[in-house]
Amino acid sequence: MLKRMASYIEQRDIILYIMAIVLLFPALLINLGNLPLQFPTDEARRALVALEMILSDNYITPTLNGEFYYNKPPLYNWIITGMFKITGGYSELAFRLPVIMTLLLFAFTIYTIARPRFGRRNAFVQALLFVTCGRILFYDSFIGLIDISYSWIVYLNFMCIFLCFESGRLFRLFVISYFLTAVGFLMKGLPSVVFQGLTLIMFFGYNKKFRLLFNYRHFVGIIVFVIIIAAYYLIYISHNPGSIETVFSTLFNQTTQRTVVRFGFFKTLLYILTFPFEMTYHFAPWSFLIIVLAVKGIFRKVLSNDFVKFSLFVFLINIIVYWTSPQTLPRYILMLAPLIFTVFYFAYTELFSQKSRITAILEYLFMGMMWVAFSGSLLLPFLPETKDVPFVVPKTLFVCLLTGFFTLLYMYQKRNRLLLFAITLLVLRIGFNWFVIPPRIEFLEKYKNGALEVARISKGQNLYLFRNSPIQDAATFYIESERGEILYRKHDDFKSEDLYITRRNPGDISDYEVLYDFNIEWEDTPMSLIRIKENSATLKK
Repeated sequence: MLKRMASYIEQRDIILYIMAIVLLFPALLINLGNLPLQFPTDEARRALVALEMILSDNYITPTLNGEFYYNKPPLYNWIITGMFKITGGYSELAFRLPVIMTLLLFAFTIYTIARPRFGRRNAFVQALLFVTCGRILFYDSFIGLIDISYSWIVYLNFMCIFLCFESGRLFRLFVISYFLTAVGFLMKGLPSVVFQGLTLIMFFGYNKKFRLLFNYRHFVGIIVFVIIIAAYYLIYISHNPGSIETVFSTLFNQTTQRTVVRFGFFKTLLYILTFPFEMTYHFAPWSFLIIVLAVKGIFRKVLSNDFVKFSLFVFLINIIVYWTSPQTLPRYILMLAPLIFTVFYFAYTELFSQKSRITAILEYLFMGMMWVAFSGSLLLPFLPETKDVPFVVPKTLFVCLLTGFFTLLYMYQKRNRLLLFAITLLVLRIGFNWFVIPPRIEFLEKYKNGALEVARISKGQNLYLFRNSPIQDAATFYIESERGEILYRKHDDFKSEDLYITRRNPGDISDYEVLYDFNIEWEDTPMSLIRIKENSATLKK
């Protein structure tokens, strides 16, 4: 019976597409809004900058605790502020929804571009490979970072260059690609210029059209870029005269801080040697497909397809920058992942049609992973970390039954095995949401609740950060969102009627009243909400 069912489904791909899409939404959305902002990621900083734009009614000048924030241009913060205003609040769900929306748009873009070249099924699998790689599915897709949205813009730019060149529309190529470069710049700064420059030089070089880079149409594209960037920074200068040099020097330092200049030759060399293995881990399981490139003659196949060749060359020219930059984080290269996955999957399908032994090895490897996942999920009601999860038995049954079902289908099918493995990963993400995220929520809520209590106690009174007291962006976000005011630092002119946040037991205040003790997530640092008394030595300074 199962064999007949597997055969029936194999002949009707639409069933698997529907299953994947149905599972995708709970995989991405369950507990998305329940997880508090977390350190050491940058998501709290993204949220805080957006919040302060709303509180200050200043959407031109990014700030943190009311002080200039130069590290990133404001476009992504505008997106977050828009989501906050649409939803009417400052919830974690509203903050993270742009990540989910752009991830889905990213996947749809991959599918749309791949479909006319590889067919519906292969295009769908390629899109799903990106969504279900480990770095996306089990990390970046539930954290409110800029990188998925930014990577989608950069990927769109890559595709614009290829598609417009393919159709002979060079004017459109330069204008749209430089428009997208400007959008990327207003999200993340100089990396967009690097992506654009390297890709154009490589692409027009290997097509023996390098002279077109000196064509007037290219200069029109550059002008489009300059106009967009200049328009924002002219407005910025009008709001903040004299600050433009600091802005651009900070953006430049953000781009170059992870290079050999800072880390030295030996650390850089060690990083270069370990980088491929680290990235293979982060983008597993689909990064394991790299072994198909070891098959003799496969590169001739890859280079015979213009789109796959383009994907490979764009990946290679741009990965060099990150491969030679110590402390590169995997999220910085998300825009390159679908390019190399396209190469891997194309090579895999070519070898699959030839019944290559290497594809059989990969399929057994993935099937082994599926059986391990099924067996491991049976233990969930008995593990100390998960046995107390609400409705642990029905949730375990859901994960076990679906994982087991798709594993059995995998055994009886040939054509859809990668698709079935990807769908199983979506089931595991649902299990991750149910069993792994809740303990994180419980751990982080004590910090969130502490910050919210500070806000409630201090409501209606002036509240400041005392001098250089440590603070964490998530704590500041919750305090500011609850009070509806920016939390500024104060270095002098302290008043007894005001309240202050400081490190617990501050040595430079002689007499004060502690109103509330709490901790921030950064090294579990103990903090206090205090009122400085009139006779304090600090007030006399």
